[in-house]
Amino acid sequence: AILAQAILAQAWSSNVTSLRPPLAPLAARLRLPIAEMAALFALSLAALLGSSSSALCVPSDSCPKLTDAKYCPVNDVKEHGDINRDVSQIKTYLGETPPNYDKAKEVYTNGMYSSKGTSNRTLQGLAQSDMTSSGKYANAFYSGALDLYGSTNAVWEDIMIACFGGSGTCSGKSDTFRKTIINKG
Repeated sequence: AILAQAILAQAWSSNVTSLRPPLAPLAARLRLPIAEMAALFALSLAALLGSSSSALCVPSDSCPKLTDAKYCPVNDVKEHGDINRDVSQIKTYLGETPPNYDKAKEVYTNGMYSSKGTSNRTLQGLAQSDMTSSGKYANAFYSGALDLYGSTNAVWEDIMIACFGGSGTCSGKSDTFRKTIINKG
């Protein structure tokens, strides 16, 4: 942290000559003045070293990986990330012959692998989440969909439930259609 603070102090000063040699090529590629490049470098280093309480896993194979067995976050997001296992379980149930829509819906509504305190995090809960900031949606696509469909549930939740049950939007539709909607949802 002290090193990062020293580099940051030097970067903000007018004397950036000691940082010039290693940063000059990158600054040139990014078309930034060397002082700005030094400041960006210092801020990045300060963020990395200064206030972070995370560390590399030692030994490296002790890090709790997410269910894909590849990604190792620096803080514990495993339980939140396990919602991916619920998605996979739904796909497995839909892959049965005939598709097991009841079991798939049960995972969607009740969750299976992603715990949240004393209950499960659910895909249905995520679908019903309020995605507004100060009453407005930041995403233009979602705002347009909300205007078109009229409610948050109508954008995702109502369609998912209809396809699990073969009603509404999915009434009379083939298994291929229903499974595609659910898997993409």
